[in-house]
Amino acid sequence: MSKGTLLLVVRDHERIENLMAPWGWRLPVPEHWGEVVTEDEMEQFIEYCKAFMPDSGSAEEAMDFEGAYEEFGQSFEDETGQCFKKDDSGIWRQWVKYEMNPGGFWDEWSIEWERSMKEIGDPEELRHEFIIKDGSWLAIEGGVSKYVKDLPDETRLVSIVFRWA
Repeated sequence: MSKGTLLLVVRDHERIENLMAPWGWRLPVPEHWGEVVTEDEMEQFIEYCKAFMPDSGSAEEAMDFEGAYEEFGQSFEDETGQCFKKDDSGIWRQWVKYEMNPGGFWDEWSIEWERSMKEIGDPEELRHEFIIKDGSWLAIEGGVSKYVKDLPDETRLVSIVFRWA
């Protein structure tokens, strides 16, 4: 997994999660039924599950989709964002919680530190590749200072490490 650094400008009562959300690979959507799960998708899921199983050929051979999903479905969903459920007719279908964001930059992120402009001191000491300011994701060119020099002292800056596959 690759990683990058981002400086997030947070004003007033803005929430970090809300400012980061539009830039993720997966955008939350109202949950709804998707397509029927294909045989190929079921086989791929079983292959995914085998990575968690000890090498005991008979256990792997006996693994069926429903049993595998009961045991490993949550970790699969956490890792891939894909979720399967049985509908009222007993047919396995995709349960859609996210849509792929073609303008996304990250799979996951974590906060490294958070400080006010007043606490920063010299912004030129900050080493970040990108900045989110006023709703825009920008590549930092020529140092951070020109992007933050006019911000009020109470403005929060959040250093974020983000990762993508």
